[in-house]
Amino acid sequence: MKSNKWRHVSDTIREHLRLPTHPVAIRMFEDEKDIPNEVEMLPGKVLICQLSAYARIHHRATGSIRENMA
Repeated sequence: MKSNKWRHVSDTIREHLRLPTHPVAIRMFEDEKDIPNEVEMLPGKVLICQLSAYARIHHRATGSIRENMA
């Protein structure tokens, strides 16, 4: 899908659900070296809900490695 198509999908979801923040997507990588440099890696043990909340609140791509997932 083109970027503007995803924007329309996102806007439609927000309009119907009346979300206070933008939806967050999740991408998983097989190898840690494949994670883009702009992803902010959170230190210590984290839950998936913490990663998505941090990304939503701070408008940043966030990540963690398998060993740090609680």
